[in-house]
Parts: sequence; structure tokens; C-alpha cells
Amino acid sequence: MLSLALSLVLPSIVAAGPVLELPWPCGATYSCTQSNGGQTSHTGFAQYAWDFGMPLGTDILAVRGGTVLLMKMNSMVGGCSNQYASDANYVVIDHGDGTAGLYMHVEGNSSNFQVGQNVEAGAVIARVGQTGWTCGPHLHYQTQQICGSWWCQSVPSEFFGAGTIAYPESAVSENCGPCTASLNGGQTTISESEVQCFDRLTKWWWEAGEGLDNHHWYTYATAAGQPETLGRWRFSVDTPGDYEVEVHVPATAQSTGATYAVHHAGGVDQVALNQAANKSWQLLGSFYFDGGGDEYIELPDNTGEPEGDLIPLAFDSVRFTYVIGGDGDGDTGDSGDGDGDGDTGDGDSGSGDGDPGDGDSGDGCQLGEAGCMCTMGGGCDPGLICLQGYCTPDNSSSGDSDTGGAGGDDFGGDDGLDFRGTPGCACATAAAPNPREGLLAMPLALLGLAWVARRRPHTIEAPS
Repeated sequence: MLSLALSLVLPSIVAAGPVLELPWPCGATYSCTQSNGGQTSHTGFAQYAWDFGMPLGTDILAVRGGTVLLMKMNSMVGGCSNQYASDANYVVIDHGDGTAGLYMHVEGNSSNFQVGQNVEAGAVIARVGQTGWTCGPHLHYQTQQICGSWWCQSVPSEFFGAGTIAYPESAVSENCGPCTASLNGGQTTISESEVQCFDRLTKWWWEAGEGLDNHHWYTYATAAGQPETLGRWRFSVDTPGDYEVEVHVPATAQSTGATYAVHHAGGVDQVALNQAANKSWQLLGSFYFDGGGDEYIELPDNTGEPEGDLIPLAFDSVRFTYVIGGDGDGDTGDSGDGDGDGDTGDGDSGSGDGDPGDGDSGDGCQLGEAGCMCTMGGGCDPGLICLQGYCTPDNSSSGDSDTGGAGGDDFGGDDGLDFRGTPGCACATAAAPNPREGLLAMPLALLGLAWVARRRPHTIEAPS
């Protein structure tokens, strides 16, 4: 069962350093031939650099988006001697946050970009070469400070799904293009298998052949003060509004303290869920997404459970369902205007209250319509009777109108749509129950909710 959801304005969980895509094509695997603080030359300015053994001519992909700051493409020579130290071709991309990515030893004239051009993550920026001081074809990559030169002090960074890669580890690239998942006013499911939309931060991940699509990722829960590993489901928002958010919990999940962070409309809701006791689709709640900034779902590993107990924390699919007639406040209540835009009013033709009508022209009800006020003497449209002061479908009829009733097409009839208690004039009776109220009435058990924060000068380039 859900335990608690708190609306908090909190900073996003951030990594210890920039988290990057791998610099080669989606699905390909290459190994690290020299890592941070490396065995040959990764000290000083290159302290946090990597060398990746990639064949000549392999496409090099941008690990982050940015702007081309500097580049050299005119060298055709290189070798295993310091006499070639000034002959390395390179591309430097400014990330816009005070850091840049340096791609070095690239093939001459292999880039279609120019200084000043924008680059998206995943774009092919050059090809692997053997230029400069290098004893074999490979790519040297480092995230570095911006210092007015192409060769600056490197800074710590890590890669999605791989963390800080050590020699001689290999990694599979998830640099597969932009996420295309969008909240579009219907239902959207994001699988953890979609690497474009599901980010695995740091490296402690295992796969299981069980879950919504016979797959899920898991890590082991910890009691640390800061997370070591977390998963993030990303998406865009084409249709702002209220969406019910559900997470899929596979049968083998055992964590009792999973806490999902729902980033939406400039704020964060922390929702605790006992994965051990609740399986299949579990509702986190209804939240308003405005599309105005970074909005995503995040699950960290620091659940409060001892790491030595090896308790699996599962990362499976997330599902978003648009709340038709949502009131824009992101909760599961009935107050508000019914249009899901966060503004007051009823979302119809006037400025009324959106509740079963009072007979005024501004509240969306017209005299005689279902749900609108009436007198015992009548005044209701054909097929309706005045019951408890409101026009209500006559129980003796089948109720096949578009304004409600037992077989209404637009409000819970045979069209297969679940409107989950849409407020407004079209209701069976003035006191009709709201299915969403049943969700709010579910017993809640506090599961140890906690805010989570992320834990986890030489002038001649040596051979890298």
C-alpha cells in the first residue's frame, strides 16, 4: 500500500560529477585501455581521463550536448613518440556549466561541425584516428574545466549504466538518441528497457528476466545517508495536466522502503512504497505535470535497509494516465476547475464552479440538463427527472445519452475509458460516489519516508 506522499520543493538528486553517455554508437561494446589516474599518462591535467580502445574510423558520439568551443582537424600524423605531441586532432564541446568535453586523437578532417555550432548528445562529431602522441588507435576523452586552451584540468565524471570505468573494464553504450516518450493526454508507459528514457546512474546494476516485459533492473538497498545508485525515468510533456502515476513492481522485489521522487511542476513529491508487500501496478498518486522544466521519476537505493542483507530494490516500468477533467492541483480530490490547467474556473463556457449546477450560465450547466438544479415541479430535459434538487436520469430508462446515465457513451459507458470520477454536470445523481475517493480511503502505512541526496601543470601531452 502507499504510505505517504509529501509535496516538497527540493533540489534534484545530483551525481558527484557529470553523468555522461558513452562516446560510441548505441549497443556497441568497447573496453577501457587506461582509466582515471592511469597507468601510463593519466595524471595532472589528464587525471580524470579515459582511453577507449576503438578501431580506426569508428564514429565518436557526443557524450553531452553543448557548443563546439575549439577544434583541430588538419593533422594526418601521429606515433608513439613525444615528437608528435602537438599533432593530435581534437574537438572540445562546451557543456554550458563551466565544463567541456575533450575528444582527442581523432582522424583528420573527420568532423562536419564548426566552432560555434550546437551539438546534441549522441551526435556523431568525428571518427577515431591515430593523430598525436599515441601508441595505437583509440579515443582519449576527459571532462575538463574551461581555461582558454584546448588542454585544461580534467574533472571527475561518470557514465550512465557504467559509472567510473576502470581498466580493463568494458561497457555497452546506451547513447541511443533522445527520449521520445511523452505525456500526451492519454496513457504512456515507460519501460526500464528503453535506455533512451531510463537512466541508470552509477554501475551497480543487475538484470532479471522477470517483470512487465519479462525484464527489470535491480540493485541492492542500502542504509546510507546518500544514494549510491539510482534510476531515473525521463519523458517530455506535450499535454500538461494531472496524470496518475503507477509503478510496476516485479514479484521478486523485496525492499520495504523504496521511496520514489516524482519531479513535476517545479516541485518534488516523495512517495514511499513497500515493494515486498505490493506487486504488479501500484499507484503513487495523481500529479500535475506542466512541461515547464525537468520532470521525471527517480528511485534511489538508500531505502534504510542494511546493505549486508542484500535486499533487491527493483526498477521496472512506469505508467502515466491522464486524468480527464483533472482540476490542475495534482491530487486525487474533486476540487478545482476540471480543466487540469491549474487555473480557476470550470473549464467550460463560463467562470462557474464546475460542480453539479446551480442553474447559472457560468458554471457549465444549462437549465434542464443532467446534474443541473431543478424544482420538484419539473424543468428537466426528456429522460430526466428532478431528484433531490437536481436533474437526474430516470431509472425507468436505459440512460443512453451522452450526458451520463447507466449506458452513457462519454462518462463510463462502453467506450473502455476510465474517467475516474470526472467532476461536472454529467453525473448519475447529485450524490454519486467518486471512484477516486476510494483510493484516498485506502489504509496508509508510514514506511520510513526520508529525503534522499546524492552520494555517490605540464604543457606537453604524454601518450594517452
